[in-house]
Amino acid sequence: MNTRVTTGVVLGVLGAALDFNSGYLFLSRSIMTTNDMGVMTSHYNMPVFDWGVVLVLLGLLVLGTSLISMTSSGMRRMRSFGILMAVYGVVMLVIGPFMYSSMTPMMTGATFSSVGMIVVGAAMIVNGVLMMRKRSKRMTPQIKSGQEGQAGQSGTQRPAI
Repeated sequence: MNTRVTTGVVLGVLGAALDFNSGYLFLSRSIMTTNDMGVMTSHYNMPVFDWGVVLVLLGLLVLGTSLISMTSSGMRRMRSFGILMAVYGVVMLVIGPFMYSSMTPMMTGATFSSVGMIVVGAAMIVNGVLMMRKRSKRMTPQIKSGQEGQAGQSGTQRPAI
C-alpha cells in the first residue's frame, strides 16, 4: 500500500470519527421535552435532528470510501477516490466554520469537533489532489515480456502453473 492510500485511510477514519461525534452531539440534543398543562411530551427538534442525520451519513460515506480505497479495485481507481476525498474535504471545510460560529442549531460546546473538521477537511483536500495525480513512469515497476523472469530463468524454462 502506498503512502497516499495510507494517508487517505487515516484521514478518512479521522474525518468519519469527527462526523460521527458531531452527529451524535446533534442527535443527543434533538429531543425536547415540554410540559403542556401538566402532561410531559417529547418531540424532535427537526432542524437539529436533520443536521445530526446528515453528519452521520457523511461519516458513513467518508469511512466507506476510505476503506474501499484500500482494496484492489480502489487502487485501480485512485483518481476517482482522490476526487471523492477532495469533495468530502470541501464539505467538511464548509460545515466546520458553520459549527464553530454557532450558525448550526443547538451546537454549543463543540469547538473540538468544528476545528477538527476544518483541519481534517483541509488535509483531505490536499490528499485528494495528491491521489488524483498520475504516477510517473519511473516509479511504476515495469515487467517486460521476453526478459528474465522468475529467479533468473527465461520464459521458456519457467515451470507451468
